[in-house]
Amino acid sequence: MLLAVGARIVAAGRGRVGVAAFREWWFVSTHPRRYAYIDALRGLAILGVMATHLIGLFPGMPGWSRKLAGLGAHGVDLFFVASAVTLMLSWHARRGTDRSLAFSFYVRRLFRIAPMFWLALVTYSALHPLWPQFWQSGLFTVRSQWLTATFLHGWSPDSINSVVPGGWTIAAEMSFYAAFPILALVISSASRAVALVICSMMVAAAANAWAAVAWSGTAHAELGSFLLWWLPNNLPAFAIGILAYQLLPYARQGRWVLPLWGTCAALISYLVVAGKLPWASSWTHPVSRGTAMAACAMGLVLCLSANPTRLLVNPTMRHIGKVSYSAYLIHFLVVEAFRQVFGPSELSGLPAVLVYGLSLLLVAGITVAVSTITQRVIERRGVRWGEALISSMHKPLLSRPLH
Repeated sequence: MLLAVGARIVAAGRGRVGVAAFREWWFVSTHPRRYAYIDALRGLAILGVMATHLIGLFPGMPGWSRKLAGLGAHGVDLFFVASAVTLMLSWHARRGTDRSLAFSFYVRRLFRIAPMFWLALVTYSALHPLWPQFWQSGLFTVRSQWLTATFLHGWSPDSINSVVPGGWTIAAEMSFYAAFPILALVISSASRAVALVICSMMVAAAANAWAAVAWSGTAHAELGSFLLWWLPNNLPAFAIGILAYQLLPYARQGRWVLPLWGTCAALISYLVVAGKLPWASSWTHPVSRGTAMAACAMGLVLCLSANPTRLLVNPTMRHIGKVSYSAYLIHFLVVEAFRQVFGPSELSGLPAVLVYGLSLLLVAGITVAVSTITQRVIERRGVRWGEALISSMHKPLLSRPLH
């Protein structure tokens, strides 16, 4: 194939046309580079999520340690910010080299997300009779299963998290993907990204107010979880990720590193000590905890892009980040198995904290080990299938006559 392409470039007879043809062929199939600090941040995010979900097995832990471990729940906000940054980097790396960029984007996202998610759907559906309400909330019905399989469960209060534990995050991601190509084209500067963040906060407050009325008959706890989990409430986190992408050139000049680290540390300390911010956005409190932590996540992205410290950006954290999608879907099963075997701990005080730390290492180790296998066998295969489909779409480029 390389000889054929080379022959056509030479046969073109014009240097500029030949080079353009080569670039068109070459860049259609290349992959944007991976960024070590993004992988590391994903690793930090999934470790935080696991830390949070393990707290329930250690009710005797001191309050300060429970608050600190509970911040791991905002690993999801870090995921959303890192996802938006990665999508923007990938989009602009491929822009101008793919004539059907939006369609290729949807194909890549589907084949990247669906195979592992559908496997999780089948697995947790099979386990439901054995472990009912296994980290899920809502109605486990044929309707909720179909909505989950088609990634529409994020728009139904009784289905958003009823089949796959933590599946609400996948629903938010997939719904965001639907609008991403338009956002990537329109948000072309930092000022527009700031406007997007402000607009997304207004959308979150308005959507939550509307949903509270539209689903007023829903149980209060279920509705509260839905308002926290659905896309509108998490839209500011994605918008902040897009803003982080626009600020990357400035952060890499190295001027913001120390102030950003200080700001992130101060905000996290405030949330640990006070924790006054609401979980869901509203007109009276448009800045939710998730939005505040997404701002911290943006600070981490900018700091590590300028100065990737080995404390966070190292081979171990990078590997955990690379398998973090599988790990997210699998760790619920590992934590539940841990609970079934050992049950809730009766320890309290410092011993409870120490055993909790050892348990977290065990759960994380098992999860990462299993996820390494599923990432290679399922995720990578899905990505290859998507790339093969996209490549087949672009094959006419090689046979099209040059003029």
